[in-house]
Amino acid sequence: MKQEYQNLKQRLIQQEWIDGNEYNEAKDSFLKSRRQLPWIGTKNN
Repeated sequence: MKQEYQNLKQRLIQQEWIDGNEYNEAKDSFLKSRRQLPWIGTKNN
């Protein structure tokens, strides 16, 4: 997940955003979709 999240952030920073909230919502959506996975929160992500 760590690499997926990094890849997402790299794609997101290339877009134009109205404000930081819009950018954060895009990241938040990714994190919430992964919340149910059992390995979230472990040191080896």
